[in-house]
Amino acid sequence: MSQLTSIQAQKLMGDLHVVISDAEDLLSATADDASEAALEVRKHLQERLNLARAEMSRLQSTAAQTAKEVGVAAEKLVHEHPWTALGLAASLGLAMGLLITRR
Repeated sequence: MSQLTSIQAQKLMGDLHVVISDAEDLLSATADDASEAALEVRKHLQERLNLARAEMSRLQSTAAQTAKEVGVAAEKLVHEHPWTALGLAASLGLAMGLLITRR
């Protein structure tokens, strides 16, 4: 399975928030329906929502921890090889400048 990019992960988190919100609205809208089937569906949906919230929280904390680790590794690399980092940044800036001016 491929790793999610930051943008994809943010979009996924936003989509999950919307789904959870919609499901909570559905639960509220059907609160007056007291039939056996509706109660069972509401109970099952509430359990799933709780699991989704817990998973979303876990994913957010994992993403934050990974971002911190990447930042620390990048900082360490730049401190160990400052001239290489400077050359890479200058090359990247030059390439981006050339691409932008071609438009």
